[in-house]
Amino acid sequence: MDFNYNSPFRSDYGRKSKFTLASRLSEWLSPSNPVDDLLKMRRFAKTVLASSGFFWSWAVYNTFMMKSGFDLGIASFAVSAASSAYLISRRGEEPTRLVRFFVLLSHLVVAANYALGSLFAFTVGKVIYIRFAVYCVTFTLLWLFTAFAGWKLISTNIAEIEEGDYEEDETEDMRYGFATPAYDDEDRESGRKGDSYSSYPYL
Repeated sequence: MDFNYNSPFRSDYGRKSKFTLASRLSEWLSPSNPVDDLLKMRRFAKTVLASSGFFWSWAVYNTFMMKSGFDLGIASFAVSAASSAYLISRRGEEPTRLVRFFVLLSHLVVAANYALGSLFAFTVGKVIYIRFAVYCVTFTLLWLFTAFAGWKLISTNIAEIEEGDYEEDETEDMRYGFATPAYDDEDRESGRKGDSYSSYPYL
């Protein structure tokens, strides 16, 4: 049985799974419908809140174990936890651009904390703390992605809310007669009104 590249018995599992994570993340971040997008945003906030609580506890433990100073994670993870808790607490309230900025900033603070740890691992002393450097660089990238994902999910909800408000306003205008049937070129010649509506009729 031939298992070379062109063999019909060759499994394509590796090729399919190669892009599975990227495609799933792309699908998760893509708009679907207002209800599902709101649920995705809330699940995201709950995940970040749980992660922030865990690492905040770890930072507190590290601080007690240190002879001097304190772990900056006490401050940075407290901020990310607070932003996530606030986002979750806004049940039934529309996310705003100010909330989006606050959430983004809180995630960037954590990423900056890890970036500072990376700088420490590479520059302090005569040796490079490889394991600590890898840990800090990895989580810097993860929190940068978290910041992007949070911004994307909240932006999707804001856009859907604004689009819904616009459509509702248009419906109300038509219902109460504020939108006047418009004329097109053929209608103007025949003197008939078209079926389309516009808030800027021909005069």
